[in-house]
Amino acid sequence: MKARTSRPAAGRWSFRSQLAAAGAVAVVLVALAGLAALVTALIPALGASIFPVPPHPTFHGRPAEALDVWLTNLAVLSVPILFTGAAGGRPGPWRTAGDLVLVVVASLNALVVGVALGHFGGRLLPYLPHLPIEAAALAVSASTWISGRSQRVGLIRPFLAVAGLAALGAAVEVFATPRVS
Repeated sequence: MKARTSRPAAGRWSFRSQLAAAGAVAVVLVALAGLAALVTALIPALGASIFPVPPHPTFHGRPAEALDVWLTNLAVLSVPILFTGAAGGRPGPWRTAGDLVLVVVASLNALVVGVALGHFGGRLLPYLPHLPIEAAALAVSASTWISGRSQRVGLIRPFLAVAGLAALGAAVEVFATPRVS
């Protein structure tokens, strides 16, 4: 009888491999955001030119606002999963486009957060309780692409995870941040 191993066969998807990819994505995003925050803290004019208005409440705490935030975030967070379905584990233009889109979406997200944190520091924290949740959703979406760019992977579970995390993030963003009075 053949002994079972904890490693999947080559070319097969596993939850463990996707979790490892999500962790790697999260580490890279945090590092990029941290670097952007450091550069912005050292060069204050950079943050002031990008974010001329200080943090302020923008939500009234209405369910429709949470739905709007959820749908907007889901539209962006779903893109790597859609590319995974289109590429289907095959090389070609979908794979190249998916790589490019993922790098642009993830990098811009991390850079904007880093610059804002570097510029506003602690004043921004009350407006960001949703940030770890949305970062987790981005990591799941990105890891789906990373796992599926060279092999076929299931898309329903990652999409549901991203949709759930995005819904939770939207609710926290609208209901747990300072509100317009």
